[in-house]
Amino acid sequence: MSIQHEIKNRRTVVPAQFNGKSVSNDEIKALLELAKWAPTHAKTQPWNFAVVQGDALQAMGTWLEEQYHAKAAKPSEIKGKKFRENLQKSEAVILLFMSRDPKERIPEWEEVAATSMAVQNMWLALDSMDLAGYWSSPKSFGDVPAYLTELGHGEFVEGMHKFLGFFCLGRHDKPEEQMPAERIPVSEKTIWID
Repeated sequence: MSIQHEIKNRRTVVPAQFNGKSVSNDEIKALLELAKWAPTHAKTQPWNFAVVQGDALQAMGTWLEEQYHAKAAKPSEIKGKKFRENLQKSEAVILLFMSRDPKERIPEWEEVAATSMAVQNMWLALDSMDLAGYWSSPKSFGDVPAYLTELGHGEFVEGMHKFLGFFCLGRHDKPEEQMPAERIPVSEKTIWID
């Protein structure tokens, strides 16, 4: 399939739509290999990932719900449950981190953008691998680096500057025809200057 097809047919599939079929470590490694080819100014390669699966994923979902209830001004039972279930209905979750260039040679936003492009690389590959994904970046996701440190992964998160969310992975039963996506015509978003 062409890259144009993959771009136009990429869809967000929420964890509630996942069908419970497993995602292999080899498939996750293949996605991460694609992520590393994202454009990166000054070759800072600011992206870092932590893959969470199995019992650890179930525990993290419970922790996330607890964090939401502890920190939200007016917590909602439904929203807290959704945070937990998004992780627990996933076959794997890739935690997304951005590490700032120690020399700060480029603006921080460029490193966030590079990390986002790494995620886009993974996202574009999902359909061809019969996978589905959802990038969740809830406002109240707690202190994920501190949580990983408590689990014994402090060395990994040391120096991480931004946690950018959860990339939930699973599989889903595709409809016969993909729902068309709606976008504002590019002519309404563009000016031409001669």
